[in-house]
Amino acid sequence: MATSNNGVPSTNIVSTTPIMEMPGSSAGIDSTTAAMTTTTPRPPCTPDQITLGKRNDEEFKIDVTYKDFVVSDDNMSATMTITCTADAGNMAYMDFNVDEGGPSEKELPTVNADVVCKDGKWIYSETVGGVNMDKEISKVSCFQA
Repeated sequence: MATSNNGVPSTNIVSTTPIMEMPGSSAGIDSTTAAMTTTTPRPPCTPDQITLGKRNDEEFKIDVTYKDFVVSDDNMSATMTITCTADAGNMAYMDFNVDEGGPSEKELPTVNADVVCKDGKWIYSETVGGVNMDKEISKVSCFQA
């Protein structure tokens, strides 16, 4: 298996087939067909592009997980939901990257953030006060209080 310039696996197939036998000879004239390359597409984004926070010993930080990772075959787009759930009696707070805030829905036992892949990057979009905001996401932490 070969790898193309952009790192996508590909397969090269070359076929050699005799096309004509010479009378009185066991030798044939061979023809080589052109190489055919097939490319196996990769998802535009993968969940591991986002660093997900883990619970710490003090139980202030809580685990961040993802669910519903879907890659659409028609245009190779991807979506997923990032989620965190606080322990019973606590509220969860989600933080993107480092101190960039998270979804405007706060003070819930479970916080979800739907993200979509755009140009190979995970993007969180939210409309707040009539203004649409897109934020590139590379790290998510969750806290409880």
